[in-house]
Amino acid sequence: MALATREIKRRIKSIGNTKQITKAMELVSATKMRRATGAALATRPYATLSRETVMRLVERLEYANPLLTAPEKVETIGVLVISSNRSLCGAYNHDIVDAVKEFSATQKKQGRTVRLYTVGSKGRDELRKGRLDVAADFEKLDVVTSIADTRVIARALRDDFESNKVQQVYVAYTDFVSALRQTARLQQVLPLRFETFDHDESKAKKEKLPEYEYILEPEAKTLLDYILPRLFESQVHQALLESNASEHAARMLAMKNASEAAADLIDDLNFTFNQARQASITQEIAEISASKIALAA
Repeated sequence: MALATREIKRRIKSIGNTKQITKAMELVSATKMRRATGAALATRPYATLSRETVMRLVERLEYANPLLTAPEKVETIGVLVISSNRSLCGAYNHDIVDAVKEFSATQKKQGRTVRLYTVGSKGRDELRKGRLDVAADFEKLDVVTSIADTRVIARALRDDFESNKVQQVYVAYTDFVSALRQTARLQQVLPLRFETFDHDESKAKKEKLPEYEYILEPEAKTLLDYILPRLFESQVHQALLESNASEHAARMLAMKNASEAAADLIDDLNFTFNQARQASITQEIAEISASKIALAA
């Protein structure tokens, strides 16, 4: 019985140490989440409104830029997959990898090839295990501070699109809905379309933008040839910001659940320990009583 109580005490101490680690990771993730969420929410209105404004301008001018031109036939689709470099973030990586695998299987049935571009080692490794074509892998920064951090990624995707290596480009990212909810999504970003990243699923339809007359300086072609690549870069940048915020939120929630589970397990072990100790005391009292009766006889 003494061995049993010692083993229980050892397990309580071990789980207590684990709880301290998960609690510390929860606090670190909460701090990172606040910063990442602030960055994503600060740029979200700009990313949405800039896309709506530019695409409305394109609609009025009927300008045929390569980034706007839909191919006659789609044979290869490029997908930028944004995951994390570290685990312990719940279903964050699993959900995005599953969404990409399902998308790839659907396109394969239609006779199309999916060419993957990965950001984040966890998604890259899982996709390679699934024998999917990972054409390029980009370094995942822990903190994305400016659009310059994502310009290399956007340029590689745009070059492959303009050279017709891929006829469509999607971004597989995790949309930050709230601290408790993150949604894996695939969004088409090339050719550029009027639809925006819709973060509010409760809206049945978007309000129609007012009609404006545009005065352009310089000419439309020069202006749009400069703006459209920047617009594409901003959409890729926003997807990375949303994914970063989602990653830290998912990790914070996972560590919070782990800490609570450890606390519950410690309570159960303390109860078991008290039972074992009480049983040991009762047995010792019974043995003393039996010895006293035997001596008295």
